[in-house]
Amino acid sequence: MSNHHNNINKDKYKAGFVSLVGATNAGKSTLFNRLTNSDLAIITKREQTTRELIDGVLTTSDYQIIFIDTPGYNHTKGLLADFMLAQTIKSLQKSDLFVLVSSPDKSSEEDLLLERLPPFKTPLLLVLNKVDSCQNDKLEKKIAYLNEKLTFIKILKLSATLDDDFDELLKIISSILPVRPPIFDQSTFTNRNLRFLVAEFIREAAMKICYQEIPYRIAVQTQEYKKLAKITKITAYLYVDKKNSQAILVGTNGRMIKKIGTSARQRIEGFLGQRVFLELSVKVLHNWHQDQLKLKFLGYS
Repeated sequence: MSNHHNNINKDKYKAGFVSLVGATNAGKSTLFNRLTNSDLAIITKREQTTRELIDGVLTTSDYQIIFIDTPGYNHTKGLLADFMLAQTIKSLQKSDLFVLVSSPDKSSEEDLLLERLPPFKTPLLLVLNKVDSCQNDKLEKKIAYLNEKLTFIKILKLSATLDDDFDELLKIISSILPVRPPIFDQSTFTNRNLRFLVAEFIREAAMKICYQEIPYRIAVQTQEYKKLAKITKITAYLYVDKKNSQAILVGTNGRMIKKIGTSARQRIEGFLGQRVFLELSVKVLHNWHQDQLKLKFLGYS
């Protein structure tokens, strides 16, 4: 990887990894996208939207912050849930700072996460999200409750969807990070490749459009990614765990998969800045979320 860090003060430069952690649907991915000035992380109303770690790199002349979006902590059991938990633990093990993203509502899932954080002895910052949706006394009760559980170096209240100014949060984070040269080249914005991101964008479209019918059990693999002069050609498979789920995802006369394809293609074109030809197929991989070999085949290992 080439190095273009000629304009930095190496004696004072800060760099490090920051894990965004919290219960499912706390708003981690929304905050991740806002802090990294990107739309790397997919966002839906469903639990288990984020399954794998994704790094978003924010580089300035003074610091480089690698934000890590983690799977939401929840009660779900099974091999896929075990994989997601392992992803979160992996993130915690390499982080210089934890940012607990919490909502005003009390969460038993969040309580379980809180028990896992102290052994790491890593600085912890509390971001109380979704503050636009509730009264101040409820916020203060939640802060008091969390303060009894853990010690925070700072507590910030914000709305990841509505706020435009994250300077204070970034200033606090950068002040805590160690003095260290940049970890990534300044042109790098994520650790993930385009094939992974494309698969995620397709899964996002499927989860949003089939919100009621097929909540979680969709996996996507990019089979072909070919960038041509004026168009990028992409072929992908969507995997479901049951035959009737395949019928729902395809839809009558293929209407549902066409709708998913149109939505995903527009998302990918916006991201790539280039026209895209997208071909989708739906395949059945029976009970893939409960089978170690099938999970490994899909990349969840």
